Amino acid sequence: MKRPVGIILLIILFFLSVVSGLIKVLNPLSFRMSIALLGTWLGIANYLMDIFLLIFAALLAYGFLKAKRWAWGASFAYFALYYLGQIIGLVITLSNPQKHFRLAFELQGLATPPIDMNLVTTMMTVTLVASFVVKLVVGGVIIWYVHSRKEYFRE
Repeated sequence: MKRPVGIILLIILFFLSVVSGLIKVLNPLSFRMSIALLGTWLGIANYLMDIFLLIFAALLAYGFLKAKRWAWGASFAYFALYYLGQIIGLVITLSNPQKHFRLAFELQGLATPPIDMNLVTTMMTVTLVASFVVKLVVGGVIIWYVHSRKEYFRE
């Protein structure tokens, strides 16, 4: 069976997820930010979840490339975990946007710019919520597409 264009795009998406995941987990600033924002244990758990999702995305890229039946079902678990993480991150960030803003500068050794923190809160809230909505819509389309292409996954 010829590989559908949508499947090729998903393989590329999973590959890009692996690359961005590697950049994130290999960046010490990302780990320090996680610890600073979430505390030691939750920060480590967040870091380990990032590694898990990176490995999961690599396996899905392989499974989609080889049309493995297990990849079809596993992709739904991947997206569920991904969106759960997105929801948790959104709630944590919006619970104290000023802290996140300050830490993003401080951990890089930069002075926090003199800016109205109410403006920061508004901008972060609007940006994060809009980004989340776009991710949900795109994710919904991807999930629908994968669900409708079950016949591609043969083994």
